[in-house]
Amino acid sequence: MLLKNKKWGCILYCLCAIYGALFNHEKAIANTAPEFPIESLETAFKELDDAARLNGVVLIGVRDKIKFVRANGVKSVDPRHRLLQEDQFLLGSFTQQFTAVALLRALYKKHHSIFQSVGQVLSQIKADLHSPISKFLPPEHKIWNGKPPAWSHEVTLHHLLTHTSGTPDYTTAKAFYGISKLNKQKYYEQAHTTSELLELILKLPLAFKAGERYQYSNTNYLILSEVITAITGRDFGEYLEQLFQTLKMEKTHTLRNGRLSEVAALPCCSNLVTALHYDSTGRDKVLLLNPYAIDLSNTKGVANIISNADDLFKWNIHLHVKLNILPLSVYRLFTANYDSKQDSDGYGYATTVQITKYGELQGLQGRLGSYSSAVLYLPKSQTSIILLSNVVYNESKLKHLARKLWIQHKKRKNYTKARAIEETIERYPDIKGFGALWEVISNIR
Repeated sequence: MLLKNKKWGCILYCLCAIYGALFNHEKAIANTAPEFPIESLETAFKELDDAARLNGVVLIGVRDKIKFVRANGVKSVDPRHRLLQEDQFLLGSFTQQFTAVALLRALYKKHHSIFQSVGQVLSQIKADLHSPISKFLPPEHKIWNGKPPAWSHEVTLHHLLTHTSGTPDYTTAKAFYGISKLNKQKYYEQAHTTSELLELILKLPLAFKAGERYQYSNTNYLILSEVITAITGRDFGEYLEQLFQTLKMEKTHTLRNGRLSEVAALPCCSNLVTALHYDSTGRDKVLLLNPYAIDLSNTKGVANIISNADDLFKWNIHLHVKLNILPLSVYRLFTANYDSKQDSDGYGYATTVQITKYGELQGLQGRLGSYSSAVLYLPKSQTSIILLSNVVYNESKLKHLARKLWIQHKKRKNYTKARAIEETIERYPDIKGFGALWEVISNIR
């Protein structure tokens, strides 16, 4: 997620808290886990829809069959423009799953063309994953602009994929939000190359020794997009577009540059919905255009892909059910739990690995501006859950209300800022926005 820490920290905490609460069930052995209750989930989503708290698209499928789909709400400030199942959404950091899978696919094809043995191919892929960035992007590579960081010899592809690299996040650099004296635009509102974006953080040291712990950084997947180009010899966007065409994901595209207001006019974005927000604490919850205007060149490999519910279901089918994208041995690398505590929830390659009472849950959520997405998969029942939304509450208002509450009660024992946020959400239920979709899943017992 492209988030500025000071401004978005409390919101990120909220989403993470909601996400964690949903799946805080006792661990169960996969073959004894109960079947996932599709019917109950359908009923819950219908109730959410009837209560007018659903602005988005929800799709639930088992194996390769859609069992439930609902599109409700608006796609623009005009209430007559209703959301449809085929509408496209910006996926935010779910883009990173496409990047991770594309990298594994590129490595497989590279070594499969040389070695016949499955064991040899897998061994070579593992060796590459644990090789430093400099193997693929040497010091003379253009993205370093003649100034390669020392950590390019320490950080491996595995570190980047699992967000354990310690690389500074270019989207939290002060300059990323700076205003140009020439055109009065913010840095992130203008188009930039990977080299220019990395220039913001190349002089900074790692936050910790690579591999020591998890810390989200958009820099990881920006660099991985360049690694894919180095391995395949093809532009990152073109490589992914070909994969999407192969899978018949006709509404899924990489956006290379331009603001959302500009790319919406492109033929590939004909069904792209508008980013909206509202003040959930006000009397009139009037939807407004979200002014967040990032140029998508600044999100390459990180958050620059649009798609719709049908295409994302196809992705889950080909990736998880039919194994058409990665062979089983490589797929297992993708879904493995790389957390040091192997018996706990953890993180794979751009997929979270959660233990629920319905068995293991794999998936990832994304956010950019008002766009939110989640693509989930339960292997035991081969169930896919797709959630997409284009409306978010006014984050600055939530932050303001939570701070007032914290100041009022901070002398109470164990009263934290996190608790203030929780109580603010309890006071204004609609403030959860996309969280309301998550809430439905948490209510299924």
